[in-house]
Amino acid sequence: MVRNAMSATEFYILQYLWTRETPATFSEIVVHFNEEEKKAWKKQTVNTFLSRLAQKGFLNIDKSGKRACLLYTSPS
Repeated sequence: MVRNAMSATEFYILQYLWTRETPATFSEIVVHFNEEEKKAWKKQTVNTFLSRLAQKGFLNIDKSGKRACLLYTSPS
């Protein structure tokens, strides 16, 4: 059973994705949080948060292109 509770960090990531007009790539997310938000997150850390969001149904990942685009659910 997947627990649907969202951590504060997962919500923080979703808030960023909701502000974008287009889907974000993994690299764009890492750059945003490490350079603009001054986090020191490793790629694996970001990947873990994104994977959890997808498992919980808050995020859809489209890997059909050359680069994986992250698609998010709209806030209700």
